[in-house]
Amino acid sequence: MGMREQVVLLLLGVALLTFGLSRHQIDASQDAIIEMEAVRIADIVSHQVLADRAVYSKKVLGKLQRDGSGLGASRDHHARPGFVPLPAQFVRAVSTRVGDASEHRYRYSLISKWNLNEDQGLQDAFDLWAWRRLEAQDASFASQTPGNAGHPWRAVHRFEVRQGRRVLRYMRADPASASACVRCHNDYERRAEVQAYRRRQGTEVGRQWKLHQLMGAIQVDVEVEDVVAASSTGRNRLLWGIGFALAVGFGALFLLLQSKVFTPLQRSVRDLSVLRAQVHDLVDEGRGQLQSLDVATERAQSLPDGLGNEVVDLFDAQALQVQLQAHRCHDVEEGMGRVQRLLQQSLGQTDDDVR
Repeated sequence: MGMREQVVLLLLGVALLTFGLSRHQIDASQDAIIEMEAVRIADIVSHQVLADRAVYSKKVLGKLQRDGSGLGASRDHHARPGFVPLPAQFVRAVSTRVGDASEHRYRYSLISKWNLNEDQGLQDAFDLWAWRRLEAQDASFASQTPGNAGHPWRAVHRFEVRQGRRVLRYMRADPASASACVRCHNDYERRAEVQAYRRRQGTEVGRQWKLHQLMGAIQVDVEVEDVVAASSTGRNRLLWGIGFALAVGFGALFLLLQSKVFTPLQRSVRDLSVLRAQVHDLVDEGRGQLQSLDVATERAQSLPDGLGNEVVDLFDAQALQVQLQAHRCHDVEEGMGRVQRLLQQSLGQTDDDVR
């Protein structure tokens, strides 16, 4: 494999490595953005739920209580004329409408380990996992400050796959924020039918809350397929751009190497081949001169002794000089041959390629 092929493989390897690392980094950034966006949506939804319930409690239930009509909110409001739903029932009704309107891209609900409505209990593995973490926060707050007041609750979330679609599961604590809520729920926990329900659940019977303790949670599910699809379009465009830039950049670099390195080296190999041939011709010419001098020396030996010896000595001196020059030319030819073979090996050429 010649130097040019090695450079091509090296450039290709560097390009693939750069593209792979870029893709990995882009995918990691995309996942982080998707998670951040999904959590942001869940945060907005959960705060909206709290705001809706607070307004309902203040504007609707508060007015009924101020009017002194003896009416108010009741769990059995549908069977009691003049009574309105409990705040949790109101939120549940709104969540059903929102889920239908959003085509189930997101849905939310109020859930609790101490639920009064059967379908608002902890339903699956995520609910149990997230609730345990909220309980740990509740216990930590209680150990630091009596009453859990003044501590920020941290929402809990993770991604799951439902029917092939990626979903953010999110849970935010819904602590007892008002004395009226505490009194209402504590009253329910004293009722016989609720205590019987707790026994069937296997939970604590007769639970009595204090202000700011964990009473329930807001669960939000956000489908992220739309966000993934939108971000994937931008991701693919970016990857195509990176791939095109790498191809153009490394292609230009190869052409530069071809024109500035490989082509001059190829010319040098051809020039060396020509020079070797010329030096070889000089060596052959020297050998021919030696043969001529040998013939002349033999003829000179037939001359009278004095003259013949002088001529023979002269021819011998010339033969020695020609022989030394021939050896030097031969050494130069061999050196040039070694350089030529080294360059040919680097370029991946054979003698036939040079001819």
